Amino acid sequence: IVESSLPGDSLVINWNFSSTDPKIENIPYSLKIDSCTNVLWGIISFSGSEAIFRDSEFRTIGLMFQNSDSTYVSNITNESSHSDEMISLSDRTLRLVNSQVHTWSFYPSGGSKLTVENCVFGELLAQDSSEVNIMNSVCDGSGGYLGAMNNSFLFVWGSLIKSQVISRQYSVLVGGESSFWGTRI
Repeated sequence: IVESSLPGDSLVINWNFSSTDPKIENIPYSLKIDSCTNVLWGIISFSGSEAIFRDSEFRTIGLMFQNSDSTYVSNITNESSHSDEMISLSDRTLRLVNSQVHTWSFYPSGGSKLTVENCVFGELLAQDSSEVNIMNSVCDGSGGYLGAMNNSFLFVWGSLIKSQVISRQYSVLVGGESSFWGTRI
């Protein structure tokens, strides 16, 4: 559980993040940043987490999917501004107030089943035995690449993929009615 405002990147002096703060619970680490410039923030949101970020600029937010139930993600786009928005996911709470996100990324794992529709995102890595459908979306590569690993299944339909595309181990990646502009497949 986190409620925080992350400092801007111009100069971060004596900033602390730990469970000793009354607005932070069950975080198994602490962080202290002192006298640093050009700080770029990134988080990964897990199932069961509850987070509110105010007045923060994120280089990236990753959404990790580990549960075996089906999850539908839509209308999440890179370079987005959020005046007061709850990111709509059934398994967690992620609220952004007066915040900006440069890149969104998705990480299905375990036996999760994920559908991504009408999104512009930076990276998606299907792992373990996850099943993923990407429809009418753009992967612009700003967070990395589009990949299927282990025993995952990744289906891309009606989408534009502008990143490197990788399929490893026993995974399957199928694309239909889509454009793959990445430098390598």
